[in-house]
Amino acid sequence: MRLQVNQAQCMGCRICEIVCGASHTAFNPAKSKVKIVERVYEHPHVFVCNQCASPECVEACPTEALYKTDTMVAFDQERCTFCLSCVDACPYDALFVYGDHLLKCDLCNGNPQCVKYCPKGVFKLVDGFYTGGD
Repeated sequence: MRLQVNQAQCMGCRICEIVCGASHTAFNPAKSKVKIVERVYEHPHVFVCNQCASPECVEACPTEALYKTDTMVAFDQERCTFCLSCVDACPYDALFVYGDHLLKCDLCNGNPQCVKYCPKGVFKLVDGFYTGGD
């Protein structure tokens, strides 16, 4: 499963960041696993893990803290040494750092809150891994 993102629909309201942060922590949007970047004279851009079919972050991780399951690219915080090789390797800038923690979309255990609460329908949960193209 993965999130399909319609970048053109994003209006930059950041509700996705708020609900993501709230569903994973004690309501801290800074710990969101999805990020919106505002650009001058351009549309806001959504950054979130694509759940790649051939994840470069997994290949770069020396401790196997990032690994591929049958349905997603998963993350085990206990194995992470915070070397940030995965952050450097991700071609989509979809892994984030907060303090001494790596933040990576976990699809909210199959019920992504960004899909549920985005007022513009930017996010859609779809089957399969990302292979490029959307």
